[in-house]
Amino acid sequence: MKKESQDFEDQNAVKQSASAITERAVVKSKKVYNNSKWDIVDASIEDSTRILKLKDEELPTELKGKTEEEKMKFIESKKVEREKYQKIIQELSVKRDENIKEQKTNDVNPEADFGEEIKKNVLKNAEVKGFKVELK
Repeated sequence: MKKESQDFEDQNAVKQSASAITERAVVKSKKVYNNSKWDIVDASIEDSTRILKLKDEELPTELKGKTEEEKMKFIESKKVEREKYQKIIQELSVKRDENIKEQKTNDVNPEADFGEEIKKNVLKNAEVKGFKVELK
């Protein structure tokens, strides 16, 4: 249920704007973002043997029928992979922020950025929800 909710919110962000999905990815890449209640990789950070406490039918297909050692190796490999991507996202986020700051410095009309994006997103959401929008 929680994973489906996360997927739904990710799709909402995609519909909003590139900026919205980027910000969502950045937030999800931070160490404080934790889904240990439903994500076995996050749960393993709190309890490295959590995977061993699950019944075979509770496991994803790729872990069913595996030995304890195979399960532990799988979780560790996913943890390392996740950390790699989190680091990449964080590095790209810093570069993005620097680029945005530089663009604002060189922008002829600095007021027409963030506020305009918010306005566009609000209007887009209103139309999606069935509201008629009249611009003056």
